[in-house]
Amino acid sequence: MTKRKLTILVPIFIVIIIVIAIGAFLYVRETTETTMNNDEPMNENNIESEIVEEADTQDEQVEEADNQNEQVEEIEEPTYNVLAPLPGASADYDISLTLDDQGVFHISSTIDVENLSDDVWHDVAFYLVPNAFIEENKPEFIEGKAEVSILSVDQNGQEATYDLHNNNLFIQLNEEINSGLTSTISIDYTLEIPEKGLRLSQKNGNYYLAHWYPMIAHYQEGWNIENYMARGESYHTPYGNYTISYKLPKEYFVVSSAPDGEAKPSTSGTLHGEKIKDFYIGILEPNEWLTTSIKVNDTNLRLFVPVDADDLLQEGMKEAEKGFNYFEKNIGDYPFEELDLIGNDGGMEYPNVVEVSDALREQSLHTIIHEIAHQWFYYLVSNDPYHDAWLDEGMTEFATTVYFYEQTKDEDFSFEFAKRVSTLNETEEKVNLSLDEFTNSYTGTLYGKVPLELWAFFQTNGGHEEAVKFLSAYYSEFQYEYVTTTKFVSFFNAYFQKDYSDFLANWLEF
Repeated sequence: MTKRKLTILVPIFIVIIIVIAIGAFLYVRETTETTMNNDEPMNENNIESEIVEEADTQDEQVEEADNQNEQVEEIEEPTYNVLAPLPGASADYDISLTLDDQGVFHISSTIDVENLSDDVWHDVAFYLVPNAFIEENKPEFIEGKAEVSILSVDQNGQEATYDLHNNNLFIQLNEEINSGLTSTISIDYTLEIPEKGLRLSQKNGNYYLAHWYPMIAHYQEGWNIENYMARGESYHTPYGNYTISYKLPKEYFVVSSAPDGEAKPSTSGTLHGEKIKDFYIGILEPNEWLTTSIKVNDTNLRLFVPVDADDLLQEGMKEAEKGFNYFEKNIGDYPFEELDLIGNDGGMEYPNVVEVSDALREQSLHTIIHEIAHQWFYYLVSNDPYHDAWLDEGMTEFATTVYFYEQTKDEDFSFEFAKRVSTLNETEEKVNLSLDEFTNSYTGTLYGKVPLELWAFFQTNGGHEEAVKFLSAYYSEFQYEYVTTTKFVSFFNAYFQKDYSDFLANWLEF
C-alpha cells in the first residue's frame, strides 16, 4: 500500500470508530432509562390508562381469543392509591326529639352544612324519607301512613323557602354557600310514624326510627338525590357527627347508632355519635323484650329479642359473637364500642345497629351474619346504594358465604342461599344497575349472582384464603370512603397486579 493511500484511509477508520462509540453510548443510555422507567411504582393513572388501551383494542382481541386462551396482561406494580369519590357535602346534626303521649314526634333539627365541592351553592338538598310514606306517596303494600308537618325552615336564623316532593327536600338559600364554607340550616317538624311501615315503622307500641330526620344528600356536579324506592336503599348520605337529645312520655329501651351503654329503660337522654351515615333509633317497650350482651374484643354486642324468643337470645348471640369476631380478625378492626341487634324481623342494616329475625328459624343465623357483615360493607366502606347497590349487598353476601365456608368447609352449605335466590329469581347480565332498572331480578342478581361470580374467580385464584385477604385489603383501602364500580375495577386489577377487566366486564358495566 502506498503512503498516499494510507494517509487517506486512516481518517476514515477514525470516523468509523467514533460513530460506533457514539451508537453504543446512546444504546446504553436508552436501555438504562427504559429500565429505570419500568421500576417506577404504578399509580392509578397508569393502571386506568392500561385498562383504557385494552378496551380500545378489545374488538381485535375477540378474534384471537376464539383461537386460544387469552393471556392475562401483567401490570407492573400494584397500588392501593385508588381515590374514592368525595361526597361533596357534609353535615353535623344537633337534634331534639320529643315523643308525646299521643304518639307524635316533635323534632327540631339544627344542621351545620359544609360545602366540600368546588361549586357555589344556591340550594341544599335533604332526604326527608318520612314524606315518602304520607298517603299520596306511600307504596301500596304498606298498611299505615306517615304524617309529616314542617313547622319552620331557616338558614342562619332567617326564614328560608323550600320545596318538598316525595322524599326530596330542597331548601332555597338566602345566603349562597361558597366552597369550603359552612351554613346552619334549621328544620322543625312533627312526625307520626306509619303502623307496620317499611323500616320507619311502629308496631305494638315500639317505634323504629329509620331515616326519620333530614339527611343531607351527596353533591357531585349537582345534588344527587332520587325519589324513594321500596326496593333496596335509595338514599345516599355522607358521614356526619350527631348530638341527639330525646324525651319520652314513659320508660323505653333506647337502641341507637350511638353507644348507648347498659340496656336499661329511660325517659330522657342525649346520644352522641361520630362518623355515622344515617342515625337509627329504636324505642322499645321494656316488657316486650329480652336482652343480653357480651364483650367481643373492644366492642359490646347487645341483642334484643321478643320475650317469647328466648332460644333466639341464646343461639343468636352465639352466632353474632362468632361472626363479629371472625370479621374483625380477618377483615379489619371495628372502630366502635357498641353494636346492637334487634330481633324485630326487620332484616336491615344501620350504622352500629342491625335488625334481624324475631324467632329462631332456618335463615335466622344467615340473616344475623349478613347484617353484621354490612357494618364492614355498607357502613365502613360506603357506596351509592341507588346506582351501585351490588357494592354493599353483593359484597356483603360474598363476605357472608366466605364466613360460612370458613366455619363448615362445605361449599354447598355456604353458597346454598346464593344459589337458591339466583335460581328462583331472574338475574341480570350486568349487576351494577340502578335500582329503577331492576324488575324481578334485584334479589337474584345482587344476593345470588355477585357472590357466585366472585367465588368462581377465587376458586382458581387462591381460593378461600385469598378471598379473605382481598376483602381485608379492600376494607383497609376504602374505610370511611365511597366506592364506585370503576374504583372497584381499578382496585381489583391493582390488588392482583394483573388486568382482569375482561373477567369483570362479563358481569359489570364500566
